[in-house]
Amino acid sequence: MTNEPTTGSPAVRPSPRGRTMAMQSLGNRIVRGLLRTPLVSRLAGAVVALEENPVLAEAAQNTLRRLDFATVTLAIGRLVAGWPTAAPFDVIVIEGGVEAMPDTLFAQLSEGGRLVTVMYGGAGDGPGEGPVQARVGKATLFRSVRGEVGGRPLFDCAAPLLPGFEKAPAFVF
Repeated sequence: MTNEPTTGSPAVRPSPRGRTMAMQSLGNRIVRGLLRTPLVSRLAGAVVALEENPVLAEAAQNTLRRLDFATVTLAIGRLVAGWPTAAPFDVIVIEGGVEAMPDTLFAQLSEGGRLVTVMYGGAGDGPGEGPVQARVGKATLFRSVRGEVGGRPLFDCAAPLLPGFEKAPAFVF
């Protein structure tokens, strides 16, 4: 498997309209992850599913190909980096918890694009940070408007913290 995204059919290209990047850490939840990406692909013109683990990515690619989900492109790479090759995206779904949001993901949103994730921790002083009590996160919706990104919490929830999305340790007096 290469680091280049592949599709089920060489004739299928992501359309500029309705492109979605579903970032997921499949881990022990491979069935759950595989269910969401095909479901999202029915709502969007094209989906890029990003996975860090090459073994899980290959298993997912085989399943997607067998089930003929040709509008899903599977890419192998670091979740925190996103997939700038196929950007901009109308929607980015991060399927897991985030303490600090990297600007690289916000930069991959189209005008009016949305990013949704579960936010944990943070001081609430940046666009990708928000308050949390007792490890209950906030489902948070971010939107890119005129090059600026703003977010708002939607509801309390929980999700496993994704590797690479931890807040950097800071000195506390």
